[in-house]
Amino acid sequence: TDDANGQGTGDDAGTGNVTDPNGAVDGTIKGLQLAAEAAGCTEDGGFPATVTEGVAIAKAIVTSPRFVAFEDSNGTPELDGYYICDGDQAEWSGIMLTMPSSENTNFKPGDTLTLVGDLKEAWCNTQLSVEANGYELIEAVDAPLPLAVDAASDDFEPYEGMLVTFSDVA
Repeated sequence: TDDANGQGTGDDAGTGNVTDPNGAVDGTIKGLQLAAEAAGCTEDGGFPATVTEGVAIAKAIVTSPRFVAFEDSNGTPELDGYYICDGDQAEWSGIMLTMPSSENTNFKPGDTLTLVGDLKEAWCNTQLSVEANGYELIEAVDAPLPLAVDAASDDFEPYEGMLVTFSDVA
C-alpha cells in the first residue's frame, strides 16, 4: 500500500512483501540485495547507512555459524553476525544478518528464520540488521550447498553474502 505521497508503507495487499519507497520488493533476500545495489554505496560512507527501514523476510536460511560482527573499544561484542540465504542459491540470494549480542542467539547452518529489520550498507557490505524480537526460528532444514562460481569472473557483487566455492584457482 502507498501513503498520500505514493511511498510504500507496508504489506502489499496481504502478500507479505514490503515495498520500500523506491518501489523495490523486499520480501526476499534477492529483493534486499537489488534494492541496496540500486541505492549504491561508498566505501568511505558512514557506518552503517540505512537503505530501507522495516523490511521483512519470510524465510531465511542460516548458512554460517555465529561470528562477532562488531565489538566496542574494550573488545566486548555488541553485534553478532550470521550469513543467510533465500535457499535457491541464485545470484543475489545471500546477505549478512546482524543482531545484538545481548540476544545470545546460537543459530546453526540450516536454521530457518523469519526476520524484520533494517537494510543497511556498511562500507559496501549489505546487511540486514534486526533488533530484539525481530526474528523467529521456524524450522531446521539441510543447509544449502555452496554455489560454484567462476574464479575468473570480473563481478563478484552478485555473490556477496553467499556460500560459494571456487574451482581452478591458481
